[in-house]
Amino acid sequence: MVLNSQGELDPRAYTFCVLEGLRHALRRRDLFVSPSLRWGDPRAKLLQGDAWVAARSTVCRTLNLQPTPQQELSALGLQLDEAYCRTADNLPTNAALRIEQVEGRDTIVLSGLDKDVE
Repeated sequence: MVLNSQGELDPRAYTFCVLEGLRHALRRRDLFVSPSLRWGDPRAKLLQGDAWVAARSTVCRTLNLQPTPQQELSALGLQLDEAYCRTADNLPTNAALRIEQVEGRDTIVLSGLDKDVE
């Protein structure tokens, strides 16, 4: 789209493409603007190195988290497994959900919610 009929670069189209790519990267947080609160890198304000090691126990205690990620991940894994098992156990009796064949593939179909009178 940035090349004209002679195969030469159209500066206006190229500029527009660059600006569109810039906007897309900013929204995806792939690109950061250093003196900006909204478009700046949020990781730049994180504690690193010795400062993080010194503050880790206080931060974890304040947030009620385990100091090592393995303990947190195993706890979250257990919660996820319990939720999955509950969902699988209740699937046959769930009247709002059914599995239908659509074009040869199983598809989940959810019943709509009843209208709530305000």
